[in-house]
Amino acid sequence: MSAKLGEILVRENLVTPQQLREALDFQRTSGGRLGSNLVKLGIISDDVITAVLSRQYGVPSINLDLFHIEDDVIKLISQEVALKYMVLPVSRVGSTLTLAMADPTNVFAMDDIKFMTGFNVEPVIASEQSIQMSVGKYYGGSNQIDIFDAAVAFETEKAASSNKNGRNGQSKNGTKPAPKANSTNLSVADIDVSLGSFDFEVQEGEEFELVQENDEIDLATLARASEDAPVVRLVNILMVDSLRRGASDIHVEPYEKDFRIRFRIDGVLYDVMHPPMKIRDPLISRLKIMAKLDISEKRLPQDGRIKIKVKIDDRSRELDFRVSTLPTLFGEKVVLRLLDKEKLMLDMTKLGFEEESLEKFQRAIANPYGMVLVTG
Repeated sequence: MSAKLGEILVRENLVTPQQLREALDFQRTSGGRLGSNLVKLGIISDDVITAVLSRQYGVPSINLDLFHIEDDVIKLISQEVALKYMVLPVSRVGSTLTLAMADPTNVFAMDDIKFMTGFNVEPVIASEQSIQMSVGKYYGGSNQIDIFDAAVAFETEKAASSNKNGRNGQSKNGTKPAPKANSTNLSVADIDVSLGSFDFEVQEGEEFELVQENDEIDLATLARASEDAPVVRLVNILMVDSLRRGASDIHVEPYEKDFRIRFRIDGVLYDVMHPPMKIRDPLISRLKIMAKLDISEKRLPQDGRIKIKVKIDDRSRELDFRVSTLPTLFGEKVVLRLLDKEKLMLDMTKLGFEEESLEKFQRAIANPYGMVLVTG
């Protein structure tokens, strides 16, 4: 490769040197690829970056929005693999699998997918954002925008329904509305928390009216904002969605001009959403209130606990979250560690042992003397 992406963009007058420095500074604090960060910062469009990368790598580009992918092709790799490597299977002809990739130089990804599928891999390039959206579309999972829009759409729909039903708290058919979530011992057992039940289409003008980024606010205002219905619903959705995806941690990470939410799945952090900056403080305050932490203390680390009961697929689940806050340069960082009691009830048959190895191991630990070493 003769030139780096940044050099190409500056040489072709697609970005200025100052804009490139801004994107590189953002990359140092938040990670990610330079091209994706340029798009996030609004410096350059998704299509332009994809076209430049196509020329840089000498790999054809693809517009996933204009391409329909068959179900049997999508099933060749799992959603976890698609998100891990930021790839998407596009088509299969004979023994060749065409694979959309955000980074077509990732030979490890191509080798793994070739081994998993048994097909030769032919890479084409697509933007990271379009791959994320397509993964949500084809695998049925929620993408970065879906979760946030779900919270807005649900609360807008609920408010409209409430106005129609009158002020008696009863609907026309006599059923009670969903109970309001408690700030410290949240119970959503009677609320349908399936993401598929939400209307993801948000009408124009429907947005949060919360605290602005540069406003001076007192603690009472912040506490009221944290109880605002969309913030409550967004926190509920994040918690339940983390369980559905098998996440072990939820990371809320502030930056100078952005903040993001990420899930840790099988040890790897995945971007879930980048909400508007104006809901950052109310969202963090909501989590601190639920964990019974001091919302006025922002200079010292704090630890707390959130216990919730949810009903998923007609099953009641009790979840325990350990909450840790840590002051950073741009605000408080929050990490929620999910402790799912059901996952702790494992027996040795579910640890991946071969049958013969399992028998030997069980005999060894049954001995009244000796030592068993488990090493990596």
